[in-house]
Amino acid sequence: MKKRTRQKISMGDICIRETRGPNNNGLFYWRAEWYLKGELGKQSVKSLGWLTRQRAIEAGSELLRSGAHLRRPSVLDHYEASETLVTVEDLMQTWMAYQSKRPRRECSENHLNAMKYATKRILGSPEKPALRNKPIKMLTDHNQMASWTWSYDGPRRSVNTLHQDYKTLRAAFRWASDNRYIDLGVNQFCRLQLPALPSPDKEDYINNHHTPTNNECEEVYRYLKAQTLRENARPQISPSASAAVFLTLWSTGARVSEVVGLTWGDIDLRDLDERGTRGTRRTILFKKTKTKVVRRVLMSVRLQKELSDLRSQMDPRQLRDDAPIFLSSSESSKAVSRRAVHNKIQRACKELGIETFSAHGLRRLAADTMCRRGAKAESAAKILGHSVEMMMKIYRTISVQELDEAMELANLGMPDSEYPAATSVGGAVLELVPKTAAGSHP
Repeated sequence: MKKRTRQKISMGDICIRETRGPNNNGLFYWRAEWYLKGELGKQSVKSLGWLTRQRAIEAGSELLRSGAHLRRPSVLDHYEASETLVTVEDLMQTWMAYQSKRPRRECSENHLNAMKYATKRILGSPEKPALRNKPIKMLTDHNQMASWTWSYDGPRRSVNTLHQDYKTLRAAFRWASDNRYIDLGVNQFCRLQLPALPSPDKEDYINNHHTPTNNECEEVYRYLKAQTLRENARPQISPSASAAVFLTLWSTGARVSEVVGLTWGDIDLRDLDERGTRGTRRTILFKKTKTKVVRRVLMSVRLQKELSDLRSQMDPRQLRDDAPIFLSSSESSKAVSRRAVHNKIQRACKELGIETFSAHGLRRLAADTMCRRGAKAESAAKILGHSVEMMMKIYRTISVQELDEAMELANLGMPDSEYPAATSVGGAVLELVPKTAAGSHP
């Protein structure tokens, strides 16, 4: 697949660029860039946020009218280094200090943590320093940088890790060079030919994009419900939680990361009567969501019973409000991982002989089921945590039967006055009568 070119719009003294996106609302993340007057190489950047192309152009125009591009940047735009940068350790520590001072809307907490881990790997430990005490000039030497990449051939390193650390080191070098914290003349950061990133597994891609049927999900659920733990086995997910986490995914349409992050304080299971019927509305609050918006989802009676049974089997010490619901094992207090849930579902599919699907397929199934059973598209999108446009584009699947029903209902190629007396659509008989003159009734 050809990589899409990012949008770039020149507006006189400034240039606005698209750096990320689109997000769940179809918006792109834009930033404005300009060079300071009279200071060669000094570039300033201002984030404009998640906007449409037209709104980004308007924001750039407002920036030009305000004259902000003519003023010197603030302390947050250019972090002042306290000492001369000599070693790679000085470079990375100064760069991380600057990143920590940036607003979180420009540098998210997850992105900051990823850079911290990359910096730790780049510098190494005092006992086994990687680039900690190396001079910054070595970053321009091809032979020395190539020898650094060879250290990533170990069993605990991967090609993805090497690419991430290389990009982090390059970003820090360019930032320090643009802000004149280092002066190496014409020497530039060494460009290496890194090993190619592994291509995605075709089988995993197919599994992740297959939408199961509700009957297939019922088979998997019954299989997980009846499954027993073998002797001396070391599972990645508690046997009692296997069926419960699957039913939660199937009944709510939530992302697997949102489900494994649930705690007992996020759900309400009180006041169930002896028959197990629902006396009042029981809800789940998804707080740790991808879109940072808390979602409230109504639980079905079946899901309430399943979670109540799971709670009754657990140790009282595992029932705190901040304790995870789905555990990696019966004796552990650690939440199950997303990979363990995917593996459990795919293993069950292979044992049952049905087409393999992933946990994300249950999310697409939820969108299809709600729309086909008469739910409003706006309500379904709100439950899934998406906009209507993104839900219909990504999650909604139109079946051949639905297309046939639409054609039969529309009765194309016939004048309005010659509707058939009756037609069958999806097994239901619709009484259609010819239109009469305007203003009259049949």
